[in-house]
Amino acid sequence: MADETKREEAVRGLRELADAIEQNPEMPMPHFCEFGAIDVWAAVARGLKRGDDGEPIRDGEGNAILETELEFMARVARSVPGELRKGTENGENYLTLRRDFGPIKLVYSAAREEVCVRRQVGTEKRTKIETVKTREVEVEEPVYEWDCKPILSRVGK
Repeated sequence: MADETKREEAVRGLRELADAIEQNPEMPMPHFCEFGAIDVWAAVARGLKRGDDGEPIRDGEGNAILETELEFMARVARSVPGELRKGTENGENYLTLRRDFGPIKLVYSAAREEVCVRRQVGTEKRTKIETVKTREVEVEEPVYEWDCKPILSRVGK
């Protein structure tokens, strides 16, 4: 019975997600799924920059320009309905925006350095291991020469 409840919750969550995608055409589409989560990485899922007319913005050579990860995450924040939670679910190097659809997590991730500004807010004491440097010393070591048997004497030293 517990499995049936999970199944029903998952179906309900997926329907909510489907409705959100259907009703919000600007919402970025998920590219791959893992069990229980749908992850969308900004580096992979960024769309084209668009002008006010909705047409792609092009560079001097006529190539469409991709939005930055910051622009992508801003679009996520504008277009995904419901409450988004900010976090670091995919590691400290990534900013994530998460929306739960029942038991299904929709997680948008971008490189933190691309969307945030790092600033120092204080210091903390930590114990760390320091490597001791080696030092140079002068030593006297033996020097060797080889004297070969007479059979090799005509070859030279």
